[in-house]
Amino acid sequence: MMQYKHNRGFTLVEIIIAIAIVGILAVIAIPAYDSYREKADLEQARTNLTTINQMIAREKIKGNLTGATIQNTFNLGLSSVDTNVSARYDVAIRCGDTHASCSGNDNILTYHLFAVPKTTTGRSRSLWISHVGNTYLCSQRLNSYIPTTNSNGCELRK
Repeated sequence: MMQYKHNRGFTLVEIIIAIAIVGILAVIAIPAYDSYREKADLEQARTNLTTINQMIAREKIKGNLTGATIQNTFNLGLSSVDTNVSARYDVAIRCGDTHASCSGNDNILTYHLFAVPKTTTGRSRSLWISHVGNTYLCSQRLNSYIPTTNSNGCELRK
C-alpha cells in the first residue's frame, strides 16, 4: 500500500483572503490614526498658544501693552513652543483691528494668536486664540492671519 504525504500549507485562496483582510483593516486604521495625531497636535498647539497668551496677559497687568512689548513677549514665548508644534504649524500673532504685525509704542487693545498648518504637513485644521483667551478651532487651513468665526468654518472651543 502506498502512503500519501499530506501537505499542511495554506492554499492560495486562503493567502489572498488574509491579504485582503489586512488591506481593509489598513484602509480603515490609517485615516483614523492620522486624525488622532492631528487632534493631538492641535491640542499641543493650543497649550503653547495659551501659555504665550498668559505671558502677554502678565505684561498687560504691568500696564505695558505696546505693540513692541507684545511682539517681544510673543518671541520669548515662541522659544518655548514644542518642536512638534513648530515643525507642523506656523505660529503667529497679529495686533489690533487691522490684524497688522505687532510693533511700535502704541497701546494695543486686541491681538490674536494663530497656529496654521504648514502646507507640507498634510494637516488641514487651524487654531486661533483671542486676546481674552477664547479659542477657535477651524475646520480648514486659514489662508491669512485674520480671525474668522463659524461662518468661515471656525467654532468657539470650550
